[in-house]
Amino acid sequence: GSASDIVKDNSMTKPVVSNHVAKLIAAGSKVELTSKTKNAKIYYTVDGSTPTTKSKLYTGPIEVTKATTIKAIAIAEGFKVSEASTFTYDVYDAKKGLQIHDIQGESHESPLAGSTVENIEGVVTGTYELNGGQYFYLQTPDAKADNNPKTSQGIIVYAGKDPLTVKVGNLVKITGKVSEYHIDGSSSKTATDLTVTQINMTSGSVKVVEESVALPTPIKITDANLNQKVIDNDSFAKFDPSEDAIDFWESLEGMRVETGTIRVTAPPAYGEFYGVLDTVKAETQNGGMLLTATSATPNLINVRLYTSAETKKVAEAVALKTGDKFTGP
Repeated sequence: GSASDIVKDNSMTKPVVSNHVAKLIAAGSKVELTSKTKNAKIYYTVDGSTPTTKSKLYTGPIEVTKATTIKAIAIAEGFKVSEASTFTYDVYDAKKGLQIHDIQGESHESPLAGSTVENIEGVVTGTYELNGGQYFYLQTPDAKADNNPKTSQGIIVYAGKDPLTVKVGNLVKITGKVSEYHIDGSSSKTATDLTVTQINMTSGSVKVVEESVALPTPIKITDANLNQKVIDNDSFAKFDPSEDAIDFWESLEGMRVETGTIRVTAPPAYGEFYGVLDTVKAETQNGGMLLTATSATPNLINVRLYTSAETKKVAEAVALKTGDKFTGP
C-alpha cells in the first residue's frame, strides 16, 4: 500500500498522487497526477490556493520550469471529493543534472537534508557493513566533478539490511532521501559528534548503468593541503577547509583519498587509529604529538581498519604502538 490508498472513509475519492517523489526535480520535468479511484477527475492549482471543482481540470502532465507548488483534489461519480494533496518542487538545471556536490554543499550539513533526490549518478567506490546495515560509498565520475574544493564529490548511501545489489566499480543512479545521521560512534554521539551526510535508499531505488568503470581519482593528502593550524576557530560560522581542519575533512566526506606514509600517534582502539603524515615533525621521543592545555594537533588522520563486524574483530587485535608506520601510498 501507499499514500494513494489511504482515505478517511470508503465514500471518499482516493487522493491525488504525483509521479515525482522528489522535491527537487530537473527543470522541464513533467508532473503526472493520478488517483486510484477509477474515472476520477482531478482539479489543481499552481498559485498556492486551495483547489475546488472550479479550479483547472487536469488533462495532462504539468511542466515544471521553476519553483512550483501544485495542490490537487480528485472526485469521481458516486464518491466524495478527496482530501487535497500538495506537491512542492524546486528545480535544478537539467543539462547539468543534480550531482553529489550539490547535495553536499559548502557546509557540514546538506542544503537538501530531508529532501528526496532522484537519479543521482556515481561510481560505487567501497562497501561496508555496520550493525547489520549495508552501506556503500558513491562518488561522482571525474568528468562530472566540480572544481570547488569546498564541496565533496562523495557521499555515503544506506541500503538497508538486505545484501547489497551493487559492487565496487558499478556506475549507478540512485533515488533516496538525504539525511544527516550519526552512523557510528559512542552512546553520547548525538550530543558530541558531527553528523554524516547520507542518502537513505531504503525507500528509493538503485539502477546499475554500467558494470565496471574506472574509479574516480583519489585526492592526495599531503603537507600542501593538510596544513591547517587549527581544528576550528569560528564555531562553524565560516566554512574554510584551508584554515580549519574540521572543515578540510568535511570537504572530502565520502571521497577516495591517498596519503603518503602515516605515523601512528597513539595505540589503536575500536579497530581505528590516529596518525599524522610521517613528514610531520614528532613532538615526543617515540614519534607522537602533544596535546596541551591550549592546543591540539589539527592535522591528525583517523584510519579505520575494518569494513564489517568480522574484520573489526581482526582490526581490534592489531598490535600498534606510537611511532609505528604505515608505508604509503
